[in-house]
Amino acid sequence: VPPTRNDMLQQTVAHLELPILFLLVFLQQVGVPYPITPVLIVAGAVSVHGHLHAGAVIGLAAAAAVLADLAWYTAGFRLGARALKALCALSLSPDSCVSETERWFGRFGVRVLVLAKFVPGLGLVSTAMAGVVRAGLDRFLLYDALGNLLWAGTAVWIGILFHHAVGAVLGILVELGYWGVALIGAAVAAFIVVKLLERRRLIRELRSSRIS
Repeated sequence: VPPTRNDMLQQTVAHLELPILFLLVFLQQVGVPYPITPVLIVAGAVSVHGHLHAGAVIGLAAAAAVLADLAWYTAGFRLGARALKALCALSLSPDSCVSETERWFGRFGVRVLVLAKFVPGLGLVSTAMAGVVRAGLDRFLLYDALGNLLWAGTAVWIGILFHHAVGAVLGILVELGYWGVALIGAAVAAFIVVKLLERRRLIRELRSSRIS
């Protein structure tokens, strides 16, 4: 009997255990540049079939993110602008990361952490910015935990709602074998290259511009 899409879904991510998921989320939130939201969506789709528990995935992903954010908050608190400089060096869009984060903080304060993970480039820098502006640790942990639970929960529930579509995509990748892995790698690499090219183009334009 040929495997169903649900079987392919479970077989493809059978190695996606909770400790591995925790490590993947933590490393990405620390600053390693790879997309983690698709992993949480897949984990949500897998939870429909019982391999993972949705609540455990959300809680573990949020805990990993809070731990990474706390490290950057501490760095911002102790190192100030040097921590922001280090974060912008990790960012794929470093040319506006500080100015955008300052704008959001000026408007919402530390409460911006609730939605920071949904804004590209803001989630990483805002945690260090909270330390730089000396936000209270209790308020930081409260809003950061709420934001991370909302972010992880949204990704997992998307996976649950569209688990049939996720299974179909993973089924195609399974049939492609190594070509499927290469396709995912090429997509991630293309995303990074495009961001780097955009950054290079912006820097070149700024260097060539003159004030009249």
